Amino acid sequence: MLPLYCDPAAPEVVAGRDALEPILRDELQKTHRFEITAITSEVLQVKTGKRAWTCEDALPRDLFSWLNETKGCDAVLFCTLTVFHGYAPLAVGWKMRLVDTRTRATIWAGDEIFDANRPGVQAGARHYQLGQWAGCGPRPDEWVMENCPRQFGQYAAARLLATLPEW
Repeated sequence: MLPLYCDPAAPEVVAGRDALEPILRDELQKTHRFEITAITSEVLQVKTGKRAWTCEDALPRDLFSWLNETKGCDAVLFCTLTVFHGYAPLAVGWKMRLVDTRTRATIWAGDEIFDANRPGVQAGARHYQLGQWAGCGPRPDEWVMENCPRQFGQYAAARLLATLPEW
């Protein structure tokens, strides 16, 4: 997994990236689809001169072979936070692409905006929150899911990553 990219000119999205990158990594781990090797932005900066890359960028010629040979990566996940509204109504947009390091073929891609203004997203977020509740302690508060950007971002990441293929 490469570092989470976002538009550096969008301060709210940059704040969202800082809050949601560890959550995205945790949600990816929870899928149990494959072993995760997180490449830090510092390591990427030293190797490529940039702290993050998108799948649309003109990538360094040796990026995939370097990831395969030195990090043992069979595939690389490019992740971009496209939208982040940290105040109600919450919204989180993810764009992701999983690319085979040997063939450079796209294995999976997802691009979705989860907007709490949409009733289906509200219902999905509530269902997700209840599914995470272990049953001990008080029931989850509906206000938290509707007003906590980290929990909403967790729901959005889990929802999109659930569409990953078995690896």
